[in-house]
Amino acid sequence: MERNESAGIAAEAAIEHAECCICIMPLCDETVAVLVNESKRTHLRQRSCPHYFHYDCMCQMPSFGQRCPLCRTPYTHCEKMPDPQADPDIWFKYVDSDQSGYLSQNNVRDVILATLSLDQTVLEKLLEENWERWDRTKSGGITRKELPGLLNFVKESLGRTSPPAFKEVPDISDRKAWFDFWDEDQDGSLDRGEVARGMVKTFDQNIITPNRTLSREKIQAFQMSLEAVWGTFDHNGSGKITRAEFLSPNGLADAIIALLESDPQYSPRGSPRARSSRGSVVRDTSLPVINA
Repeated sequence: MERNESAGIAAEAAIEHAECCICIMPLCDETVAVLVNESKRTHLRQRSCPHYFHYDCMCQMPSFGQRCPLCRTPYTHCEKMPDPQADPDIWFKYVDSDQSGYLSQNNVRDVILATLSLDQTVLEKLLEENWERWDRTKSGGITRKELPGLLNFVKESLGRTSPPAFKEVPDISDRKAWFDFWDEDQDGSLDRGEVARGMVKTFDQNIITPNRTLSREKIQAFQMSLEAVWGTFDHNGSGKITRAEFLSPNGLADAIIALLESDPQYSPRGSPRARSSRGSVVRDTSLPVINA
């Protein structure tokens, strides 16, 4: 994916986990938005690209020439994703991001994961098992006329499906556990996006502000700090950090810990700051602190 400067290095990892690429939090936690183009002649609106965002995040983003933060596709409006029961025609049109006239399993999977808290593996299995029930023409996709069967399934069946199990992020002071947690494909390495996403999630889980809300600026600052020094720790230039590079003395783990603890909002579990918001723990770090 060609990434715009407005999208952080954790963007691709966020998309893979049905998260907003701007705030790195689950899409289904807030109102979901899509980017659309309005025809100057007909005033009809069509989806400009297949990406989903939090509506509030997009409204707070600099316009960057009205281009998608991920793929740079131009758009004219940011719109809230409609309720499929209340406005199925517009919902279908927006899910059909390439205007093919039918919805693929990927189209349906992506919109459901963006709007409902479901386990992706479970959802993909359910779609595969039930697809032929809705695709009566055997075209491989769901047409607008076939949509009611799919929507009934979403309403009646998926509403009873258990959400994904909550996994608490290990404290990064346990360096090995933290590495293993974010090494989801178990290949013994972490790329930039995985590390950046892990930093944001770790900070979010240990934030001490009353509303526990990470600003978009702070999220971007973390990612910029990591990207600025990545080459210092990626000794072989592979684009990934091995377990040894992460755990070595003065390695990336130590640098991330120092960066996080230099922020007065960060309160690692069990620390004095977790019991009191007074004072701050500041350590020297080779990661540049970019104020947000």
